[in-house]
Amino acid sequence: MLMKQTKSQHEACLKRHADNFQYEVKDLRAVAKERHIMFIEEVDIIVDAIIRIVELFSLLITKIDSKTEFDTKVFSKLEEFLGSWKESLSKLHVSPPSSISQESLSKMLSTLENNLKVELAPVLQLVKLMATDAPFVKIWVQGGEKGGWLWFIEGYSWGKGCWKGDEALDDF
Repeated sequence: MLMKQTKSQHEACLKRHADNFQYEVKDLRAVAKERHIMFIEEVDIIVDAIIRIVELFSLLITKIDSKTEFDTKVFSKLEEFLGSWKESLSKLHVSPPSSISQESLSKMLSTLENNLKVELAPVLQLVKLMATDAPFVKIWVQGGEKGGWLWFIEGYSWGKGCWKGDEALDDF
């Protein structure tokens, strides 16, 4: 009888330990599942940030390429103008100073001034664009305290922000 009672107490103790162990395993599985879901969400955030950075970088490269084409056209036109101007100056025969009238000199200067204004207008436009629209190339990607990622390209205010999932946050 004492043996049966000790055996039943021992079995009850083992059953309690087994139940406690199963409860702990169940809790650990829940924690592991939750952490796995959080990890997948963070990976998705990183993937989204990288995709957005690549898209913005592509836009930046396209903008730089188009500016390069425009600059090339302007400078080739400027070279043509300077070549034609040099040619026209070499053809110009200047008489002795006593035979040049002030009217003809004024006319020549006026024509030259008008030609310069017309031909150098693209250069002025290029200079104005360079002063206000020069692209920046600094890109930051940084982990945030809220579990999101911060990224922006300096100089493009529309690119500033913090993303957590699909939600855009304003603070850094």
